[in-house]
Amino acid sequence: MPTDAARPPRILIIGAGFGGLCMGIQLKRAGIESFTILEKTDHIGGTWRDNVYPGAACDSPSFVYCFSFEQKTDWSRKWAPQPEILDYIEHCARTYDLHPHIRFGTEVATARFDADAGPAS
Repeated sequence: MPTDAARPPRILIIGAGFGGLCMGIQLKRAGIESFTILEKTDHIGGTWRDNVYPGAACDSPSFVYCFSFEQKTDWSRKWAPQPEILDYIEHCARTYDLHPHIRFGTEVATARFDADAGPAS
């Protein structure tokens, strides 16, 4: 039986928006491939997927809506529109091959930490 140190970490990320995808990318950059991203809908994007009202755009300069390790320098406007931000998010998911890690249609209703169920110290 493998020791705790030999087992791959069990990592679960909730949500495939900017934060969840960034966590997945950083894990992959660290050489960790054993993680799952749960997404309640059938597509990535979080807020930028859900808010499609006319004129939806960022309220900060566009360059703020990109990862430091995956810079986008050709934004169409200083205040990028929603479809362009969503395109960037999709580009990142493809570039870092995150789709195999995402379980779509899986909503997390509750979660709790149970220290007694974890490994003994």
